[in-house]
Amino acid sequence: MGKRVGVRIATWLAVVCAVGCALPALASASPGQSLGPGVIVLNPSMSQAAIQSTLNSVATQQVPNQFGTQRYAIFFEPGTYGSADDPLIFQVGYYTQVAGLGARPGDVTINGVGGSSTAANADVPVDVASYP
Repeated sequence: MGKRVGVRIATWLAVVCAVGCALPALASASPGQSLGPGVIVLNPSMSQAAIQSTLNSVATQQVPNQFGTQRYAIFFEPGTYGSADDPLIFQVGYYTQVAGLGARPGDVTINGVGGSSTAANADVPVDVASYP
């Protein structure tokens, strides 16, 4: 039991560190500047079709990629994504992190359904609408 708690804490700290390290780079990045091949920054001015296409492209590659070397970080700039009538629906595969970039949790709202869909955790939906 203690080892599992330690692993969870280490994982949580790694994610917090990764996001914390990325935030200054995002703040100083000029529009169009690349943050690396595995970093995707989405913003509310993008069409929902473009956002959905990007999420689908990453999922197609990463859902079955348990032992691959590719890694992705998908960041949502402050704003609202999707709606009750037209939700974002996406899967999060292996080695893919998704985070909002708001200063407060309510700064990024994703209306839709996301899920961890991997060989080890098949099609477990997560209602992201409840996570403003």
